Amino acid sequence: MSAELRKINRPLLVRANNSDPAADGKVVGRDAIDGLVGRFADNLAPVNGSENAAWLGDRILDLCWKDSTDEWMLIENRELSREIALDAQRTAEAEAGARK
Repeated sequence: MSAELRKINRPLLVRANNSDPAADGKVVGRDAIDGLVGRFADNLAPVNGSENAAWLGDRILDLCWKDSTDEWMLIENRELSREIALDAQRTAEAEAGARK
């Protein structure tokens, strides 16, 4: 998705969670974004055995384009992203093997 967002080439704003009073529209890199956004677990009470579920750490990003009033929420799905990356790798390897 990040490649597609870069193609659009517009400033994308991420709403910082309430714990960052210094959030003021400054540009941040991908390494700094983790401290600004919420996590899926932030708004959930643990339910029998779900305390260690991998998805609890997935990020929630409230986004909008600069100079736009349209906002949307993006919820990360790290498990699905890993599966898609593995599938793409397997496909590339199979195609490379077929060319030999």
